[in-house]
Amino acid sequence: AAGVAVSTVSRALRGRPGVSRAQREQILRVADELSYSVSASASRLAGGRTGAVGVLVPRIDGWFHSTAVAGLQERLHEHGLDLVLYRIQGRGERTEFFTRRAVRHRVDALVVVGTTLTPDEEELLAAAGLPVVGVSTRPSGRPFADVDDHAGAAGATRHLTNLGHERIAILRSTTLLGTHGAVSHLSLIHI
Repeated sequence: AAGVAVSTVSRALRGRPGVSRAQREQILRVADELSYSVSASASRLAGGRTGAVGVLVPRIDGWFHSTAVAGLQERLHEHGLDLVLYRIQGRGERTEFFTRRAVRHRVDALVVVGTTLTPDEEELLAAAGLPVVGVSTRPSGRPFADVDDHAGAAGATRHLTNLGHERIAILRSTTLLGTHGAVSHLSLIHI
């Protein structure tokens, strides 16, 4: 409709160099008349990126997980990135995620929230070549953001002993492969 090559339209709509001012104005006018808008996801894919970050959680109905997902979505949105949510609850969903999903072609990076990864799962993620960050989990050799659970457990124990309690127990939240399993496991070891 603008009477120019598709590559010229692409450069003009993306604000790239190599298009004269007159051509750019003509292309933008025609695009406006046709109510045409650039597909951000198609542009990213053409550049070899998805523009999406995967977030892996064991559940979405708990306060911690939903708050973490909401915070991540807000920050990703500020940077023009989409969030793709993966919930893995139970062994079947974990196995499917780590062995059958082609995560590498759906997201550019993965954030693992409150999920203890097995050595096999860590190996599969490494093979996918994705950047991985942990939130309230510590993936081997990867960056993470975490709460100092040991200091929290020690502080709670001190508080209880200061109140005169002598028999103090810790209840693990789940198995080592479940929600915050690493937190209770680490606390149990260090207290």
